Amino acid sequence: KGAKIMNSSTVFKKTLPLIVILLVIIGVAVTCTALNKEKENPFINNGDDLYLSTTEGNFEYDLTKAEMFKELKANVGLSTLINTVNKQILTNLGYFDKVTEEAIAEEIEKATFEDGKEGLTAEEIAEKEEEFEETMFSSYGLKTLDEIKDHYRLTLAKKAYASDKLEEEIKAKDEEAEKDEDKDPYFTDSKYTTYYNANYQQEFWTIIVPFSTEAQAKNALAQLGIQLHRKDSKVDGDFDRWVKVVDEEEVTLTPQEVVKAMIDMYNTNYAYKLENYPTEKITLNEGKQYSFDEFGNYVFNTTVSEEDESLNVLHFSYDELATYQTSILNSMRNTWVAYNANSEVSANAKWYTPVPLSYNSGSMYCFILKIAEQQPKELADVKEEITTALKEAELTTKYIETKMAELRKEKNFTIYDTVLEANYISSMSSYSVDHKATKKEQTSIVASIDGVEYTADDLFTLMDNKYGVSTALSLLNYKRFMLNGDFNSYYDYTAEGKEKDKWLDTEKYKELKEEVANEKLTFTSGAYASYGYSPASMTWLDFIKAIYGADTENELMVQFLYNDIVGEFQNELKDLSEATEDTPLWAFYQEKMEGIKNEYFSVKGVHLLICVYDDPSGITNSKATPINPEEWTEEQVKLAKELHDQVLAYIENTTGTIETKLKAISTAFTTSLRYLPTLESTVEAQPVVEGASYTLENIEVAKFLSAGLNVKYEDLGEFVNGKMVKEFDAAVKSIYDQNPDSEDMVIYRDYLQTEFGFHVYANLKTTPVAEWTNEEEGDAEEKGILPTLELIKQYLEDKDELTTSQKTAVETYYSPIATELGGSYNTYIKQYEAVKGFEINFANPNYDKAAWDRTIEIAIESWLENIVYNK
Repeated sequence: KGAKIMNSSTVFKKTLPLIVILLVIIGVAVTCTALNKEKENPFINNGDDLYLSTTEGNFEYDLTKAEMFKELKANVGLSTLINTVNKQILTNLGYFDKVTEEAIAEEIEKATFEDGKEGLTAEEIAEKEEEFEETMFSSYGLKTLDEIKDHYRLTLAKKAYASDKLEEEIKAKDEEAEKDEDKDPYFTDSKYTTYYNANYQQEFWTIIVPFSTEAQAKNALAQLGIQLHRKDSKVDGDFDRWVKVVDEEEVTLTPQEVVKAMIDMYNTNYAYKLENYPTEKITLNEGKQYSFDEFGNYVFNTTVSEEDESLNVLHFSYDELATYQTSILNSMRNTWVAYNANSEVSANAKWYTPVPLSYNSGSMYCFILKIAEQQPKELADVKEEITTALKEAELTTKYIETKMAELRKEKNFTIYDTVLEANYISSMSSYSVDHKATKKEQTSIVASIDGVEYTADDLFTLMDNKYGVSTALSLLNYKRFMLNGDFNSYYDYTAEGKEKDKWLDTEKYKELKEEVANEKLTFTSGAYASYGYSPASMTWLDFIKAIYGADTENELMVQFLYNDIVGEFQNELKDLSEATEDTPLWAFYQEKMEGIKNEYFSVKGVHLLICVYDDPSGITNSKATPINPEEWTEEQVKLAKELHDQVLAYIENTTGTIETKLKAISTAFTTSLRYLPTLESTVEAQPVVEGASYTLENIEVAKFLSAGLNVKYEDLGEFVNGKMVKEFDAAVKSIYDQNPDSEDMVIYRDYLQTEFGFHVYANLKTTPVAEWTNEEEGDAEEKGILPTLELIKQYLEDKDELTTSQKTAVETYYSPIATELGGSYNTYIKQYEAVKGFEINFANPNYDKAAWDRTIEIAIESWLENIVYNK
């Protein structure tokens, strides 16, 4: 049981908003160090005063200030204290106030828009800003913009201080290195070289024209009146080259003609990427991307423009080319040479590829012309830049926190609270900072630094302002389960006297006593050592304090009881063991099971995806993924629908299986020509290429390819609801509902748009929903689809007594609903919804009811995102 609690605690913390995870189990502390029991800890004034109270029927729940202080201190006391003293000493040193509003605004914008705000609508920007504010509230308890700014001001001030300390360390070490040649400077030559090699690489200017097949590449040449002459080994001096036929004779293209052909093919392939396509169709233009010298040689513009991105279309950074295709990068670096006025078409020409080169296991063929290779600046010229980068790299979170820890030590940081002190000593070992425990005792002062003292009341106010709501909610839910007799009939939480006398249920007492003994045995055997809790380094009492927040085994028993009570509550949320046909919970199950049945389908199908790829090549290959149609141009969406209609017409008017037809369309897109952008976009206006086509029957393939559309055929096999995106599921379901038991092929005829593109879906088979029977053979007296209440009860009592079909019915319809009802998310929701309905008497909190309500609402909303049935 102990191991289970440890793991569920971790899960709990990961699933809740941070502000409401402070108390997974009441009394949790983080220290693993035995505390000095003889030393009295500082306490707050008027700790017995009421913090808040509420009632539920005949039960009253009160929280005192002392209870809240204990729980807040155990969970956020140390982090709150450290942040507070950091702010103070950095303010005294001038760092806090030196942080500019501009720097803070920049940090907030980076945190709000992780991917930048370019391209976002005003509505999307507002949504991101609201999401950020909710995160700052739920994670850090920051309620206002000023509090958020203060949070980032501290972060920046810490970094600024650490940066100055780094500069001092660099200067000192460099001065030592100057005096003693056996000593290294702070940043060694090898560090500079390593950084330089990793971040300063060649850049390239190149024309790359990709195709799906080798035939498609050769046809693109033929479209320009060019043939690929392959080397004849029987002819001396022959070599691969591009030729044109003049008077029935092959004439080798000149270098200028080769370049023109590459430009023409590039323009044909990438016209669709122009913002105003199809009004504008030429990507590479004379006077922009290239010009001519006095001898008619091409001169390419190889200066990167920050103002006009269209001038950079032929530019590739090292990483961009590596992402495009590593083999191309390697050849560009090691084999190919740049085109220039002296380039020749010969057997030794390395400036262009006359033969389409195969990549991605034959899924992409490319013609390539290397224009220029730009070498990076020399290391000496960028050393200052590298130094700045290396310094930034040094400013890790650990380095910054180490410098702050050293600063706190320098300023005589003293902690008088044993719990906080033990945790601080433990945490400082991570930063190699030795913090000495103090023997001094204080009744009200928690800590002091640089002449400033912080009282327990000061710390309480700081913690309560940010984390009071979440702590109070956790404590309130704890007391609700422990004080309310409807939940707890085992233990009198408020009774005076001996601990054993508080137990109202002897059997439960024995059960939990045994569980504690088993947990102790598990710990002492070293089973938790891999989690960092070894009996070699901590006592049993240290362990239960660290994991369960319990000081004694009796307290651990109470903690185990609490978890059992919560478990019983979870079970009651789903339990049908005592239900009747008139029980509301059974009515709920019936409604939701009917919903599952109504959503069910089982089919077999194929589809043709009409898509636009995000890969730079724009063709189907292993690296390509479809772009969401919401990011397509209006022209592409219009043409996708047009293609969809043409595919349906093709299916109706041609013979063969649906698989054969859709495969033929997919093949056509890998072999078809595109329209030359310099000519009218009609078949009649385009050059005739022997053995190639612009269409497939009625489908205008070239028009769609030229606009950047592509297709992908997929055999989806047999699948059920929930396996596809919701739009696809809805379309398939509409077919299934027409005839759930059919082997007739049915085409979904409406436009089916998903995040991947537009789909032409063909359903090949529908399989009816399975029925359960009393007998495996099927000749039963009783049968059905949904499990009956009696069947579910039998399953819960002994599922092995059921037939396979009966078990399948229960597990298909009942189990997912029961799992959710009794799961963590629904449990949290029910607890918080109950508290939300209470009339709360706020006596002494450092927040208002608006913060209370907002915390509950954010928590419930976050859990509801994971709920399917109980909404």
